[in-house]
Amino acid sequence: MTLARLFACALALWALAPIDASADRRPKCASRLPADASEAAVRIACEIPDKFQRDVMMTEIFGAALRRHDIAAWLTTDELLKIGAFDRIPGEGAGWITTERDDSIFVRYFHRIDDRYGVVAEATLRYEPWGVTDARSLLDTPIEQREADEDTLALLRARELGMRQNLLNCNPSRPFNTAILRLREDDQDSILVFLMSGWDDHVVPLGGFHMLRISEDGTRTIDTYSQTPGCRNLTPADLDAAREIAIAHDASAVPTPLHVFLALQYRKPLYVKTTQNALVWKIDGTTVSLLDASDRDARRLRDAFIAADRPLTDAPDDSNPAPDNR
Repeated sequence: MTLARLFACALALWALAPIDASADRRPKCASRLPADASEAAVRIACEIPDKFQRDVMMTEIFGAALRRHDIAAWLTTDELLKIGAFDRIPGEGAGWITTERDDSIFVRYFHRIDDRYGVVAEATLRYEPWGVTDARSLLDTPIEQREADEDTLALLRARELGMRQNLLNCNPSRPFNTAILRLREDDQDSILVFLMSGWDDHVVPLGGFHMLRISEDGTRTIDTYSQTPGCRNLTPADLDAAREIAIAHDASAVPTPLHVFLALQYRKPLYVKTTQNALVWKIDGTTVSLLDASDRDARRLRDAFIAADRPLTDAPDDSNPAPDNR
């Protein structure tokens, strides 16, 4: 399913369908939803305040999609490296494009010679059975037969435009990881470019994550969202020792898809305190929950929320940058 279809389906969950609520066996809080609404939609309708429901739904959907596309690029890269698919690329590398299908993600890798873009390698990450298939180099195929079409060129232009921006990278020894997704909203097409500071054997970044919305043809930045104004990095040892990660967040009233991505990537529950409204949220996998002020975890973590742009040495004496590891 493409991201555009996911988005359209998600919005449909919130349409006020003319259904008979008395015949609906779900809780009354879900009576506005269509009869075939998902369990996630019912949960959000019943647990999240009305004014945050749409944003939380988008956070869960886009965060999960972002992780799928990122891990597809990671795993297919590994398989293509094994067969030497990148050993003799002429010109310069031009990144990758991921395409989601119903049962898999198809990944193509590109190079550029002058103004011509061609596919150099491709592979597929399948969901069931899980794994990479059909990894192959295309360099023996004439470039005329593997040249990027206009739709793909727009995505590649959008990626290059995003990479040229002077945006914060919290692990500058590595280039940004990228994910490029098409979006259709309010009858307008655009391209989402996600730039994510890389995780390696030395650095576990909590900052340096960005989302750019770029015009349909890939030539113009419509808006840019940066999750943090500065860097706060853990080490792999910090991550291993922590039972969870707790961070303060200033840039929006609810957690973002990038928070879901972090929870999935680091495989830890992520607690987010949104400073705009002093609410505490828990992200466990793809599920975003709002904690009551009296919740045990919310009280336990009261002084543990670290700002992703604040170094450890600047943290208040009563803060706990590696929350409760007992």
